[in-house]
Amino acid sequence: MAPPAVSIIISTQFENPDQLLAIAEDFCFRQTQGNWELVFVVQVATQEQEVEAQIFFDKFVSSDRVRFFCFKEKGLARSRNRGIQRAQGDVILLGDTDCRYPPDAIRKIQETYRKYPELGLITFQALDWESGFPVKRYWGGARGHNSFSVMRVGSWEITFRREEVLKRGVLFDERFGLGSHWPSGEENIFMCDFLKNGGHGGFAPEVVVYTVPSNDQKMDCTVNSSKGALLRRVWGVGGAVFGIPYLVRRYRGGLLQDSLLKSISCLYRGWWRFPKTPSPEALENPGEG
Repeated sequence: MAPPAVSIIISTQFENPDQLLAIAEDFCFRQTQGNWELVFVVQVATQEQEVEAQIFFDKFVSSDRVRFFCFKEKGLARSRNRGIQRAQGDVILLGDTDCRYPPDAIRKIQETYRKYPELGLITFQALDWESGFPVKRYWGGARGHNSFSVMRVGSWEITFRREEVLKRGVLFDERFGLGSHWPSGEENIFMCDFLKNGGHGGFAPEVVVYTVPSNDQKMDCTVNSSKGALLRRVWGVGGAVFGIPYLVRRYRGGLLQDSLLKSISCLYRGWWRFPKTPSPEALENPGEG
């Protein structure tokens, strides 16, 4: 069997195995076009869970297009790095347990990369599966990305050529993302790192995924602190100038949980503390060193 053209990486925890099985069955049933593989990277909390997960997948997942990897660790960014390192496809699509894909999704991705061979990273359009409206609105047609435009992109819209990423030494910063010190922003940092290291990226207005947006969740102090750390990680000390304009826009849109003043304080607390961020290994083993 030829290597898959597209690998869909789904990073999750082993909390609802029936849901994971339903995702695999749905994908195998719907995706009749294109050459693909579905890669589950499942994180567990205990050795017993790891054994249980392995037995479950060995028993119920029989398709050679579905592969499963289990790790006793935490962190979304780390999970995605595991998936990148183990995927076999030329192009990787970042998936999620809340995502569903139209039957022509893989074909559209393959055709877009053939149309733009110079691009190593392409983001697509996601729709709300309940309303059918775009989750994020991108005005205009296909265009190139820069370090500002990728800040608006959701992880479920991201695809990239695996070899283009690996040869530039780009992986997800494991200090960011759910389960890490800074609980958001890992996908934006990943794309910025790719562009800074000589990669080329762009946006294609093709719909390849349906998902459930989290627009009803307001930004609390933890999220704003993470945004401040992201600004310093991407733009260095100079990233401080973007903090207040960013929060003012969110405040006007009613997206802040706290007052504007407190939100600004939280953001710059993250900006200030970022250089002292402990490594993921130090967080998991606080008594060492």
